[in-house]
Amino acid sequence: MLDLRSDPDYSTEFAKRRRLVAVMVEKIRSANLETRTLLHSFDWKLLEECQRQAPEMPTPFLTQLPSSPDEVGEDSSKSVAPNFKGRIDKISDLVHEAGGSLWCPNVRDITAQGIQRAKELGLCVVVWTVNEPNDIEAMIKLRVDAIVSDYPGRVQQKLVNCGMEWI
Repeated sequence: MLDLRSDPDYSTEFAKRRRLVAVMVEKIRSANLETRTLLHSFDWKLLEECQRQAPEMPTPFLTQLPSSPDEVGEDSSKSVAPNFKGRIDKISDLVHEAGGSLWCPNVRDITAQGIQRAKELGLCVVVWTVNEPNDIEAMIKLRVDAIVSDYPGRVQQKLVNCGMEWI
């Protein structure tokens, strides 16, 4: 997964966005990694450019609700992400409408209803940063497609404890 970050100070400068994507796509293609690379971002405008320049590379749509706290020590995604106010229950629909096949919500933002709707739309749900054992168990019970964690060993152990094969 390649996490593309955008500078909120240049959010209206489309030439910079196009150039960033062009450079990254060229490097990925020159290394013959296009079938092994996911281009993901909180900046959906940046993902739109990725889809235009590299339609063969999946683009996971990262989301974090405005009410969720930012990760300690991380830049806030909220300045470049879409405004979900009044549309929180429609995020998976928005991902689908934007051409996404992967939805990557923050662990604090996922619900059983959200996962169900995403599955109805054919979206793969990859939840991020799932670090606490109770959260890992909850995501396994909700049957998300993938879990992103700073502690993959914890996830692996929980999957094994649930009788699931870890891939």
